[in-house]
Amino acid sequence: MPPHPHRPTRRPRRRTPDRAAPHAALVELLVTAAAELTAPLPPLPVPDGRPVTRGRVALGRYRALVAPQGVCAAAVGFNTAAWLGPPGASPPPLPGLHHSDTAAVDPRGRVVLSRAVRAYLAVEDVEAFDAVVVGIGDGLLLIPCEDFARRQQEVADALAR
Repeated sequence: MPPHPHRPTRRPRRRTPDRAAPHAALVELLVTAAAELTAPLPPLPVPDGRPVTRGRVALGRYRALVAPQGVCAAAVGFNTAAWLGPPGASPPPLPGLHHSDTAAVDPRGRVVLSRAVRAYLAVEDVEAFDAVVVGIGDGLLLIPCEDFARRQQEVADALAR
């Protein structure tokens, strides 16, 4: 019987060796991704902007650097920057008055800054502000974006002493 004029004829699919190639490529991609996720953290080469909302800041993979047991040390210089590092580590010299504290990690993996630390940063709204994260030594500096150039210069001057 001839094929129907409105229906195309179906050709049987042939299995060819190149059909397995996408599966092998997918396996290779997954293995490479797993290796990169378990690799040690690279240094933070470029400052990274992060929102701070109600004291919570997500640091991504760098959270494990500063809070390996779920708690990290926090030091803040008045009206400049906050430093987050592993417990027992000494903070870098920060300009002005200092306040030392600890910061916990919430169930969603965000570092929670205390109200005192946020108040020492002297930002307009302590509940919601943006900060630039800069890697320094064995910790991270959080420099609020408000008046960033002045804050960054003060921190750089204090580190140069």
